[in-house]
Amino acid sequence: MYENNYCDVDAGNYTRKIIVFVKGLDFCGGRYDTPRHPLY
Repeated sequence: MYENNYCDVDAGNYTRKIIVFVKGLDFCGGRYDTPRHPLY
């Protein structure tokens, strides 16, 4: 499950910029980054 927060902020000189904060929450039963770590 991931959650993103988008913020529209002032960048000066009458321009805008978008800043995105990406957050993640892992509900996995095991690790999946290398074959040495089993899922369950």
